[in-house]
Amino acid sequence: GVNVAGRRYQQTFFGVTAEQSANSGYPVYSPGAGLRDAGLFINARHDLSRHWFVFGSAGASTLLGPSADSPIVRRRVGTSIGSGVAYRF
Repeated sequence: GVNVAGRRYQQTFFGVTAEQSANSGYPVYSPGAGLRDAGLFINARHDLSRHWFVFGSAGASTLLGPSADSPIVRRRVGTSIGSGVAYRF
């Protein structure tokens, strides 16, 4: 999947205001709208009974465009893995 974000979203999560810059030492950064990230994820589920099931997922994503250019970003690539057991009513 590929995600796109507006200017307000980008500023909230990846921008650095003048005040934040003064407090942190990071340069002021005002990202515009554009690509946010792209990723590949896989999910699986297996029914154990009518009510119980197990599930798992794994994925990786990378920041793109204005998000990736932000001075506060330390890693552009992220991974995730998860699993669980659930009861369905």
